[in-house]
Amino acid sequence: MATEIASPHDVFPHIRIVMGMVIGLGVTRLLSGLARIVQHPGQYKLYPVHLAWVGSMLVAAGAFLVVGIRPLRH
Repeated sequence: MATEIASPHDVFPHIRIVMGMVIGLGVTRLLSGLARIVQHPGQYKLYPVHLAWVGSMLVAAGAFLVVGIRPLRH
């Protein structure tokens, strides 16, 4: 009798869905803040550290979505 070991992606699909929604909302919030800065450039003072943090969060969220949530290839 051979027993098959289930993949974590098959066992916990609801976790992947919730994590994708949370990360998507975070990315939406970051992009809406950037859009506000682009639409009203004189209203907000820009700090390089803040812009670097926003950029790094966008890259980290994108990398997590691409690498962390995609299904494993067998």
